[in-house]
Amino acid sequence: MVLVAIVSSPASAEVTVGDGEPAPSYSGPSVALLFTGDMLIHPRVSRKAAEYGRAAEGAYDFRPMFDQVRPLIEAADFAICHQEVQLGVPGRDVSPFPALAAPAEFAGALADAGFDACSTASNHATDHGDEGLRATIAVLDEAGLEHTGTAASERDAGGIIYEVPPLRIGHASYTYSVQMHGPAHEWSVNMIEPEEIRADAAALKARGADFVVISLHWGQQYRVAPTDAQRSIAETLTAPSDIDLIVGHHAHVLQPIEHINGTPVIFGLGNFLSNQAPSCCGVNSGDGAAALVRLRAADDRWMVTALRYVPTWVHRKGGGYIVWPTVDTTETSAPLDHLAASRARSQEQLTFDGVERSGLSVADGIAWLQRDRTMGNRAKVGSRATSGRYD
Repeated sequence: MVLVAIVSSPASAEVTVGDGEPAPSYSGPSVALLFTGDMLIHPRVSRKAAEYGRAAEGAYDFRPMFDQVRPLIEAADFAICHQEVQLGVPGRDVSPFPALAAPAEFAGALADAGFDACSTASNHATDHGDEGLRATIAVLDEAGLEHTGTAASERDAGGIIYEVPPLRIGHASYTYSVQMHGPAHEWSVNMIEPEEIRADAAALKARGADFVVISLHWGQQYRVAPTDAQRSIAETLTAPSDIDLIVGHHAHVLQPIEHINGTPVIFGLGNFLSNQAPSCCGVNSGDGAAALVRLRAADDRWMVTALRYVPTWVHRKGGGYIVWPTVDTTETSAPLDHLAASRARSQEQLTFDGVERSGLSVADGIAWLQRDRTMGNRAKVGSRATSGRYD
């Protein structure tokens, strides 16, 4: 792993997490990725989708919930969500905590919103046993969404390679544990074992990945500061290895972004869509973010050369569970004071190497994603990545 120096002047920084652009030494292709926080679909969210579905003469329609952020997601060259709840469980369209389940239609809504793939390893990955795990995989496949973290066969365990020309992205997803029904097989759900993760990353590189992303379901719920365990895992994973980026989930609140051993670690992106109410301790689990990540080739390798974010907030219950951007929203049915409060929390919690950075509006986020694009402004439709799973 190449150590990356972060300096105060954006003009001279090799990698910047602020407003600056990559140093001129980075040339050639540029690829823009997008990551979001937990998709934690509680029964109230599904019931609202049923109301939308009746209006659209369908069973469940989650698509309106993404209307305000769809253009942003579609603008990325590749967009990855974190799907925490089992989908399409036979006989259980909707199921409450602790054994959560949501309708199969949610997978189609994710694809419609512009997502290309999802990480799926979480503490809820086996809430309804192996039947629910396999059902979730089936509905994601049917929706055309790539996925990693849970597997229906040993061949599909460990990780996946996405084709994002001219780049091949390796991706693997892991969880600290599962809360119900132990996995049917040791390969059914990827567990956080640092040395195994390092080995999987090396295997992805050996199979042709140019850049490896590791998604981790970790940390302590409702805690903004990373735990000692998170930091220890991050230190182990980023000590020279084949891992190029870590993206975290599970805390349900925003956590900071830091460079550890030169590797960007996004500790936690909060909830992107959920019914979790404001919680204790001065945090709010309605806050989330879309992390925007620019990659460039340098010295025969791909590296993160810039990071930004678009902060979001879920307008629950009377707001229709719409995911709202909180910066420069000119036309909104969401209460402006709530958006402003969420925006302020996001800036305070989602720090970049200890420095507060303002979030982007959707319009500015789209412009950022498309800046210096070398792939052309291609439409997402018809350009879905193809997988290269393990043999």
